[in-house]
Amino acid sequence: MKTVLFVCTGNTCRSPMAECLFNALAREQGAPGVCAASAGLCAPDGAPASEGALFAMRRRGLSLEGHRARTVTRGLLEGADLAVCMGQSHLSALRARFPGLTTPIRAFDDPPVSDPYGGDAAAYERAARDIARQLPALLDALSPAVRLVPPTEADEGEVLAYRDEFLSAGEPLHGTAWLAESGSYREWLAAVRDNLTEETVRPGLVPSTTLLARDAKTGALVGMIDIRHRLNDFLLAFGGHIGYSVSPSRRRRGYATRMLAAALEVCRELGLSRVMIACDSENAASARTIERCGGVMENEVPEDGRLTRRYWIDL
Repeated sequence: MKTVLFVCTGNTCRSPMAECLFNALAREQGAPGVCAASAGLCAPDGAPASEGALFAMRRRGLSLEGHRARTVTRGLLEGADLAVCMGQSHLSALRARFPGLTTPIRAFDDPPVSDPYGGDAAAYERAARDIARQLPALLDALSPAVRLVPPTEADEGEVLAYRDEFLSAGEPLHGTAWLAESGSYREWLAAVRDNLTEETVRPGLVPSTTLLARDAKTGALVGMIDIRHRLNDFLLAFGGHIGYSVSPSRRRRGYATRMLAAALEVCRELGLSRVMIACDSENAASARTIERCGGVMENEVPEDGRLTRRYWIDL
């Protein structure tokens, strides 16, 4: 789970609103595995959110009723992937209080979020708006949005470059529908299209949907994913409904989780109610991705001298 820690002065106004708004945005955007927390530099520990903050969130259909203020600690900061302050003064104070901190720290600056404490409802509304406008870019930095699209003739250069990056690194191309083994891009694309239906699927295979994952902002090809419409004996034992890969040069940016979350929506559209996903037991990153998307491990089974973890996700 990637965590962003929002920090303000008292943890009763701005940072709890930021926490609440960010978590709502992550749910809305389908970004599993990303969440927010909050703390204050001078928090009255245990205090509830201010009335102004409560009201501003209620207006958006959100709740801060259960929030309780807490003071920021080195442990909270080190447990976060990113700390975000309401302004430069908080950032300077954090760095002075916790020298040597390795967690990245940044501040809202477009604009800095003014303290509404003691102000009227309009002051809290301005603060909430100033926070909300800066959250999409923050979420995208932690978990970039992706689009899953079918490959076309126009994608040949990018897909072959994607293949070559894996071959150069000596890595297998998971979720690419035998791209490495295909004689040409044209042959591969024809097979991908044939495999979409029961009537035209190639012998020995199950129907599947193979998609390119593109960064929603830049359009760059960042991954590939193969969604099997049903399981045969081998896929039930080892392969699962979904195979995927992320370009070696674009890993550790959150793409895999967003890709898998988007693929689960495709599975729902296909009428699946439960999907199996597998990964090598030593692939901790893949296991985390599956678990972030709701995967529950059933067992580990031996496969070619190693253990394969089998997960199920209820849709």
